[in-house]
Amino acid sequence: MPAQATTAAGMAPRPTALTIAVFAALVAADAILSAGILVADPITMNLWDEAEFIHRGRQLAHGVWPSLAHNPLTAALYTAPAALTRGASWMIDACTAGRFLLFAALWVAVVLIAWELRDRAPPTLTGLVFFLTPVLPDVLRNPSDALFAAASAFAFLFLYVSRAADRFAPRFFRAPSWRSAPSRVSTAFLCFSFSRYS
Repeated sequence: MPAQATTAAGMAPRPTALTIAVFAALVAADAILSAGILVADPITMNLWDEAEFIHRGRQLAHGVWPSLAHNPLTAALYTAPAALTRGASWMIDACTAGRFLLFAALWVAVVLIAWELRDRAPPTLTGLVFFLTPVLPDVLRNPSDALFAAASAFAFLFLYVSRAADRFAPRFFRAPSWRSAPSRVSTAFLCFSFSRYS
């Protein structure tokens, strides 16, 4: 079956119902298989990095900005979960919420990349490769790594989209195309991705 539905001339193709169903099944199966990691407990929680980011996220909710050496973007990920959770298990609940957010961000990036690369490979094949890759459980245990992976995936996506808009012109990095809006977005996401460890 085709990976995209036929549309009127000049309109972007839309995914078929089968493609959407396959991706929904992959995400649901991955969430079920990763439930032991997604739902945190004191044993599976990373008591060094993850607990530190949650603590800094809670401080950020109270107006204390962490230094650049302590990955403020990762702390910002936990600001809302840490501020909204209450009770004795607030850190475990914030950890679970953060893992679900990172899981969703990674899958959204994969779905968008798969759709953009549909001319090179079927989108469902790209999703299946990501589903079968055993790296996701390990990445989710360290929020800094998971956020870096998601941000890098979005950076790749925006670079690919902006270059596709220029029809892969070899002079892409010359000044006129470099100042275009998609290229600025790509540059911003690349800087966001790689400056987190500076």
